[in-house]
Amino acid sequence: MRKTEFSFLIFLSVFAISFIVPYFIRPQQYFTKDNIVKFTITAENGAISYAEVKIKDVLTRGSGTSIFAHDNRLNDQHKSTFQYRLHFYNDTINWCVDALNHLNIPVAYSSNFIVSLRTDSLVYPYTMEIGDTLPSASASELIYGTGNNERFVIVNHRKVVAIENVVVGTETFQAVRIAATMRKGSVTDYGALGKIPSEQTYDFIEWFVPSKGVVKSELKSKTGVMTTILQ
Repeated sequence: MRKTEFSFLIFLSVFAISFIVPYFIRPQQYFTKDNIVKFTITAENGAISYAEVKIKDVLTRGSGTSIFAHDNRLNDQHKSTFQYRLHFYNDTINWCVDALNHLNIPVAYSSNFIVSLRTDSLVYPYTMEIGDTLPSASASELIYGTGNNERFVIVNHRKVVAIENVVVGTETFQAVRIAATMRKGSVTDYGALGKIPSEQTYDFIEWFVPSKGVVKSELKSKTGVMTTILQ
């Protein structure tokens, strides 16, 4: 085989791998309809609750895939308390999570309301290095009904700060630790009292594993820390 032919074969191999690898390392647990991904949520005071993310639909178009899910929240007795809708997306180089997922959007609204939702994606490249900065993202929910009430979330200052091992259940994964700032707030219409705004700022840390997604997160405010970890 001539040198030029050999070099061309190497190029084709590398080119093919660049497209194939992400499909091996993407969070496979999210790509099967009816699969359930379970998390444990622990407050700083020791209170425990749970989240069961059930995959409702998986739609693939071209090189991208949308994953629609319901997040069933359970109390410490494993009884259902709320259910929220979630959306994830992946392409050949990124895993993406709707910023709207952090607002606990209900599966269904009352027919008395008109709802406007807007969201960006939180992007997680499959390949990251310490020092990388990641795009900010925001989302909002505006409800028109008895009053115009708004909720919003903004995640910014996202930066890869470490590559480290994280223990999840009985397994240890090498994860990318991403530090960020999260702002969550609302504007509530109290009628004659007017519209009252409120806002809370958090330190937001996530541990991302390409084959699993976000396996652990911490939301820290002045009142304490809430930790969510994959079971």
